[in-house]
Amino acid sequence: MNCTDRQVPRAYNDIFVITAVYRATASTTTADCRAGQYDTNTYWSQKVDDGATLLCLKAYD
Repeated sequence: MNCTDRQVPRAYNDIFVITAVYRATASTTTADCRAGQYDTNTYWSQKVDDGATLLCLKAYD
């Protein structure tokens, strides 16, 4: 699989796009991924670099 694929591999069910990368704190959550109070998109997040960085992810449509 590469970044230009349009089909999800059989073993998986979603392709995610990284929408933002933030410096994380102990209280940083997925809610910090929203672009503003009216952003109704569904986001996922993952803390990396021993919790120092928050990756914000959105399912590819």
